[in-house]
Amino acid sequence: IFEDFGMEMPIWSRIAERCAWVVAVTWYVVPLILLVVFLLPLRLRRFVWRQCGLGGLGVLDDARAAAVLGTLGAAAAEHRAPDAALASLGVATDDSGLAARLRRAVAGGSVGVALVRAGLTTTPEGDLIDAERGPHGAWMPAALARNRRQRVLERTWIASELLLPLIVLFMGAFVLMEALGLLTPLYQLIMGLT
Repeated sequence: IFEDFGMEMPIWSRIAERCAWVVAVTWYVVPLILLVVFLLPLRLRRFVWRQCGLGGLGVLDDARAAAVLGTLGAAAAEHRAPDAALASLGVATDDSGLAARLRRAVAGGSVGVALVRAGLTTTPEGDLIDAERGPHGAWMPAALARNRRQRVLERTWIASELLLPLIVLFMGAFVLMEALGLLTPLYQLIMGLT
């Protein structure tokens, strides 16, 4: 149409046209990337998840730790052995990563050492759990579980607060580009006819 009127296509229209062409020609790249990611070795996928996903924020490990510590607090409140609670949690959990970590960690040592070995608590937290054993020791795992749940909420809130403006900015830039790509040619055609 622009050539018929002896006009050059506006830059925004060329950008919108180029973006549409790229999406139309390279649509298969997104499923291909997903397939490659799915076929990556498990260790590499875990590394990428921890570095790029919520694992990088420590949310997954904190959620796992909160579940284990909450179970230990409930077991201590019911006067059950924490070693047995950890062993049964390693068998009964639906989280295969947590189950493998607990099975490896439970072999020998105290509960606090097992949790540190599994990467679910820090060394001072493990020492506190071991020090507070007994009939009144249920409060320590429960308090640590509450702390971990609070950290999960704070970190997911921070991630959502950081991600939302980026999504809005990207969508706004895309809508602006499309609007300019559609309206600029109409404006130039109308001005060219007068």
